[in-house]
Amino acid sequence: MRTLASAFAVGLALVLSVAGVMAQPEPDCAVLLSRAQDHYTSQRFDDAEQAVRACLERPAVGDPDALGAYRLLALIHLRQDDLAEAKRAVIRLLGVSFDYRPDPVLDPPTYVALVETIRDQLRVADVPPPRDATEAPMAEAPALPTQRASAKEAYVGVSLGAGSYSGERGVDGGSLVEEFRLNGGFSFALDGSYAFHRSLAAVASYRAVRLPLLLTNDVRPEDVQVRPDGSSAWVHVLALMARARIGREMSVTPYVQAGASGFFSRLNSEMRVGVGPQVGVGLDVTLTPDLVGFAEVNLAASFPGDAVDRVSTSGSSDLLTFLGAGLRYRVPLP
Repeated sequence: MRTLASAFAVGLALVLSVAGVMAQPEPDCAVLLSRAQDHYTSQRFDDAEQAVRACLERPAVGDPDALGAYRLLALIHLRQDDLAEAKRAVIRLLGVSFDYRPDPVLDPPTYVALVETIRDQLRVADVPPPRDATEAPMAEAPALPTQRASAKEAYVGVSLGAGSYSGERGVDGGSLVEEFRLNGGFSFALDGSYAFHRSLAAVASYRAVRLPLLLTNDVRPEDVQVRPDGSSAWVHVLALMARARIGREMSVTPYVQAGASGFFSRLNSEMRVGVGPQVGVGLDVTLTPDLVGFAEVNLAASFPGDAVDRVSTSGSSDLLTFLGAGLRYRVPLP
């Protein structure tokens, strides 16, 4: 038990020790736009907008920089569900170059549709699009059909790692490495998450971990003896949890999660079922606007005490620790 607590504490310390380092923006417009792009990718939208506007405030901004700035500004507002400001940015973008075409592959579909719709309506209305940010109040902009870039997000993920078992069939390892070597095995997981808010998400996951120790019989003589031909070394875990991101969003963002799990194993041709809490800590690493890498450690307890290993002592439980790393992909929402 102490080893598992130490393992979880080590994982928590590793996760929460990572900090983001922010550089001061440079006065050059190209550098500011590069910084804004990094902030946008990391979903730090306020910082991204500040860098873009700092570029636009520079005297004699060239057309390439102006196009890049207004494009980023529109994308930032779309991601924040602010369609009015996104329209305003696109109108000014077309004021720089009315022939500008968004990239249908690299640019989000909502942004592509917004640019094309505004261009068509300006052409029909014969309204000259303004370039200067001080021109054209929003009332002069043509109306658009309702289009929303949802602030809510959904992700699907996959991870690989290892699981360690602590129960009556377990061996008390003297260290984290020994614990996983003596009691552990391969683990993989699939998960889906839906973010109600940028810092809070609901998570559903399936995990399978192979624990060869469960098929051994080197236990007390009075314990139930396992028949390997009617048993499986795999334990399956279904979990429902809430995940909260810690602090402001950065390219590397820590999170905590907690919820309930169900455990399923097969011993001596009998299905074993248990339930219990699960808690975890992790790190999200933003790779692209749609792809996130992550690493996490989870600790789960299964009740009753014979749910996983069919060995029970009074008031006992089976504990499992999971370490893993993987990728999550953002699923487009309507």
